[in-house]
Amino acid sequence: MLQTALEMREAWLAEDLEALGHLLAREWENRKGLAEGVSTPAVEKAVAVAAEAGALGSKICGAGGGGCMVSVTPEGRGEEVAAALREAGFRVLDFDFDREGLVFGAR
Repeated sequence: MLQTALEMREAWLAEDLEALGHLLAREWENRKGLAEGVSTPAVEKAVAVAAEAGALGSKICGAGGGGCMVSVTPEGRGEEVAAALREAGFRVLDFDFDREGLVFGAR
């Protein structure tokens, strides 16, 4: 998994979405082999729906077993993948990446 993470970093820095998606899918397959319960039927369905709609790769967020997934899509295809997931009954959370990262301030 470490090697995959390092390769993902290089793909990210090179803005190579195809490689990033492939590596994300590889990481997901590796993670599923770590323990029972990492994946669920709902997650497998979401991954399949995203792939059918054109996602280059998907994986669950965190350690697994939860209900949040991220997908990498080709440029301009994100809305198609999101629409397919919505149509299949999944909720889609829109987000953007920011080079500054998450900034949290208490008030």
